[in-house]
Amino acid sequence: MICYDRQIPAVAQRLAQNGAELILNPSYGMKGDCNREFLSARAQENKVPILFVHPDQTVFSGAQGEIQVDVRPRADESRLALVSIELPARQ
Repeated sequence: MICYDRQIPAVAQRLAQNGAELILNPSYGMKGDCNREFLSARAQENKVPILFVHPDQTVFSGAQGEIQVDVRPRADESRLALVSIELPARQ
């Protein structure tokens, strides 16, 4: 899903219903604490982990809605964020 889609529950729901095991959410728009809330809610609702990637913020929510990563580099820091994701075994 892209950018604003993280705010619309039906987008993540449709992806999960179609078998998504991980949802990626690239964005260049809004950044900040609101993304923690959006991603946590969408992940928890659908039991699918979500990775949000923005030039100024990277957020990862596990499938239960727990925020595991929230990286916000300062202007003088690297924009590279390494996130280790362990997906649940397929059933």
